[in-house]
Amino acid sequence: MVTLTERFHRAVWLFAGISGVSLVATRELHPMVSAVALGAFPLGWWLNRRPVLPLALRSGHSTRPVALPALPAWIKRWEQRLLILIVAGALADWIWIHGMFLLMLGHFLLAFQSLKVLSLKEHRDFFQMFILAALQLFSAATLAIDWWFLAGFLLALPTAARVLMLYQLSGHVGSQPEGAPLVISVHRSAAFTVGVVLTFGALVFLIFPRLTGMGLPIGLAPLTRRAGYTDHVVLPSGGRILDDPSIIMRVEITPPEARQFWNGYLRATTLDFFDGTSWSDTQSARQSMGRDLLGRFMVLAGQPPRTLFEQTIFLEPLDAPVLFAAPWVWWVRTDRPVLFVKPDLTISRTPTDHRRIRYHVGSYIFPPSERELRQAPWPSTTRPIAQYLQLPSEGIASVRTLAHQLTDRLPTPYEKVRVLEQYLRTNFRYTTDLGGRPGYPPLSARQPLEWFLFERKAGHCEYFASALCVMLRSLGVPSRVATGFVRGEWNPTGRYYLVRAHDAHAWVEAYFEGVGWVQVDPSPRVLAREPASRGAWKALQDLTDYLNLLWNRYILTYDLERQVSLARGIQFRSQVLSFRIEESVGSWLRRFRGMASGAQTRSIAVAWYGWTLGLVLIGVFSWWCVQLSHRLLGGRIRGSSDRSARAAVWFYEDLLRRLRRMGYQKRPSQTPHEFAAAVSEAIKTHTEVIRLLTAWYYQVRYGGVPLTPDQHATARDVVALIHVRD
Repeated sequence: MVTLTERFHRAVWLFAGISGVSLVATRELHPMVSAVALGAFPLGWWLNRRPVLPLALRSGHSTRPVALPALPAWIKRWEQRLLILIVAGALADWIWIHGMFLLMLGHFLLAFQSLKVLSLKEHRDFFQMFILAALQLFSAATLAIDWWFLAGFLLALPTAARVLMLYQLSGHVGSQPEGAPLVISVHRSAAFTVGVVLTFGALVFLIFPRLTGMGLPIGLAPLTRRAGYTDHVVLPSGGRILDDPSIIMRVEITPPEARQFWNGYLRATTLDFFDGTSWSDTQSARQSMGRDLLGRFMVLAGQPPRTLFEQTIFLEPLDAPVLFAAPWVWWVRTDRPVLFVKPDLTISRTPTDHRRIRYHVGSYIFPPSERELRQAPWPSTTRPIAQYLQLPSEGIASVRTLAHQLTDRLPTPYEKVRVLEQYLRTNFRYTTDLGGRPGYPPLSARQPLEWFLFERKAGHCEYFASALCVMLRSLGVPSRVATGFVRGEWNPTGRYYLVRAHDAHAWVEAYFEGVGWVQVDPSPRVLAREPASRGAWKALQDLTDYLNLLWNRYILTYDLERQVSLARGIQFRSQVLSFRIEESVGSWLRRFRGMASGAQTRSIAVAWYGWTLGLVLIGVFSWWCVQLSHRLLGGRIRGSSDRSARAAVWFYEDLLRRLRRMGYQKRPSQTPHEFAAAVSEAIKTHTEVIRLLTAWYYQVRYGGVPLTPDQHATARDVVALIHVRD
């Protein structure tokens, strides 16, 4: 029969497995550490597959030791040395490798747990294994960003409650066989504990919101992902850009009909300086934005000149502190205490803020007409806009010549822009594979742009944007490279766009006098279209990602703003419910006004309220009677079961009665083992008898295993040996 100690060990293994898988499944830890942990766990289970470890009782006494499974000698010899290496590696990981405390903690816990499961020797090792598993679960909670963590947490919570209860019981019952009533009691107690914890935790979560803008300090934040977006552009001469499907953000459009007006671009920043091989941003000046009466950060002052549409963006952890939004942004609303804006309308957080963020953006649709663009004159080079005409001193001569050959006969800036845009779209091919090997020196003696325009004639968006921007500048049209993302997949279940790392994009913004900056995209890259029909597997993927969005919206980004919104919603719904009740009662009463006088109407109202109150009171009284009957019946059952239990352990009751006569009274705070140990110190002649009867008491009372006829006879004989000395 399975003992409580064995059940405790199995519960610890289950809890450790759930916690370890939850931590590995965050996909934030190093693959090698995760692989070692996943390999060590089944190996440790195999080495300790027979739960025959001795039990160290809380009283300090243990059952008779039994043989342990043979552990590898090198584990016993190197256990402490390996632990020192693990600690040193964790410190190196924190200081020199990743620099993230929570990431280091996850690596350390996995490595330490791997060592622990391979070197289990005593009962307390299992409790240490449980503590490490609990820390792993907490670490997974800080690193996980998907809804599936909730499933792991709901599995781990009842398992943890069961582990703690079995640990307490095993300290008293020891390795005696357990009975069905005790197992059922443990399961019920665990379920009750889980219910209380979940209820209390939900109330604390709703009442005490998290200040998401005042989160973890530097070095404690979760690992940031490296997305396709960068704040600079380097033109390689070879190699391939890998397809990265990592999720960067989810974008909701409000109102829904605004989707047809949105061009699908999510702008981050612009780059104005080109050195022949790379683009960078020379605008260092930025200023903090103020809030209006609605709590919005105002990017531009005054009333918007065009219709606004709103985006709700859930941005995942990112290396850069920029915020993405559809151009052109008018206001931003978020929980962050401060936001910054540059002259080119680049919006950013504090430099150290790379955490997950939910924010709302109001952008105005700015589609200038073709007539306005054709009438735009050549811009003045004396204005600050002249910085967007900068070109490197060498390496672009052939690019300049090509631009003039294509546009010299065209009089307006607009016509030149459109001709160059169409030239790149129709004569060049979009690809992320440039061939050869990445890096410099290039495969050709030419500079990267010349190599792209005159030899390769194929490249990715950065090449197209760079080529158009340099050609426009060589013609005197101010321009700059803009970077960000384009809209990704449409999720019909959640009605939002899912933007991944491979949706990163670069385009050009050209300046037209009297109009402003206008987007121009020379890349033949085609935006993703919404499919007419979706298969079952794709529908399941959409549903899974929608659950992730709900997890982000209502759990990960729950803050004071959402708490106030929730409270207002509850208040509004309660008012609506109260109004509907009043209306229904009033309409019911108005039916009788044509047939009854005012006094009769009032009497009907009084009768209606009386019946309602009476029904409520009857329901409350019925519930009280049911509860009282359960208590009384439960008390009788418990009383009868207690009497049966005392009858089954008559020998122990007789032992206690004889010891009381000898002056040894068992205190209520003492366990049977503790009392036996204390009495054995005083009565040397009856030590073995007292310990034997105590062990049989545990077997019958807690294990549910009755004594055999031979044990009954032995108990009767040995109890008689204890008597009061004259």
